[in-house]
Amino acid sequence: MTSHIRSLSLSLLVLPLACSTVVASQRPTSNDAARELNRLLDAELVTVTTSPDGTRRARVEVGEQQTVLIDDRNQTRRTVPTAALRTLELPRQHGRGALDGAVLGVLGGALLGATMGLASGDDTCNPQQWCIFKFSAAQKAEFGAALLGAGGLLIGALVGAAIGHSTILEFDPQPPR
Repeated sequence: MTSHIRSLSLSLLVLPLACSTVVASQRPTSNDAARELNRLLDAELVTVTTSPDGTRRARVEVGEQQTVLIDDRNQTRRTVPTAALRTLELPRQHGRGALDGAVLGVLGGALLGATMGLASGDDTCNPQQWCIFKFSAAQKAEFGAALLGAGGLLIGALVGAAIGHSTILEFDPQPPR
């Protein structure tokens, strides 16, 4: 039984990783593709990783050959080859994070509640005692799943809204020439 609880605990620790989306992207090969990417970025402040410069926060205007990085503090414009783009991390979406958190919370809570209910077994009463409540393991699993699922929904939505959902566009490395 402890191996099941250990596996469940490990699963619950890994679940928050589902609150981000990594999209394998191709660099724009046409002006239409660059326009579509710029529409997605919507002049938002994004985290840009370029090679070999590293990571910075800037507004980005992607072009077919050149990409303009606009520093938000002093509005300076810097041009880098579009081929140097490695990743673009869009601003976090807190509404989608709340939805992600709610789904993960209800699933994790219900799973934990059902497991605890089943693990506790059937209630038994001594014939000489008076019993107020007597539940089967299945009934406790249902109650535990509903109770902890509702709690997980609430906590997951709050945590997910606070953290947000991240979207990362990851560009393929340039093929060697």
